[in-house]
Amino acid sequence: MCVFPEGTTSDGTAVLPFHANLLQAAVSAKAPVLPVALRYLDTSTRSLTLAPAYIGDLSLMDSLNSVLDASPITVQVLSGTEIAPGGWDRRELSGACQMAVGQLLGEVAKSEVAKKSDVGGGFPACQPSVSYGAGREAAPMSNE
Repeated sequence: MCVFPEGTTSDGTAVLPFHANLLQAAVSAKAPVLPVALRYLDTSTRSLTLAPAYIGDLSLMDSLNSVLDASPITVQVLSGTEIAPGGWDRRELSGACQMAVGQLLGEVAKSEVAKKSDVGGGFPACQPSVSYGAGREAAPMSNE
């Protein structure tokens, strides 16, 4: 099962607060959670791009046009280490997952994620691994 615990879209420059209720199924089932983050890069410069951002009052058509007008985009899928909920409640698991996604995106030091996610330690190490399918980086999306 896949959930997007931020519950909304953003420009991707920061991790938004996670909605803990979306992780209740994992807590109830005692199922591990795999934190995953998406990053969009301009293929030619390898820098972050906001072209795919679908936010605010932007219409779906405007968002699609932004992607089609942009330089080719590479999608990175960053996966962390599985988090076993153990004895955590959904809020604690949500905090651990939010921190892990922040670590994957390299932003814990500059965000409020770490402050809002204090669940008493025990976080797994979250070393980013870029993968798509069997460990391959995604191919650039073509906009031609």
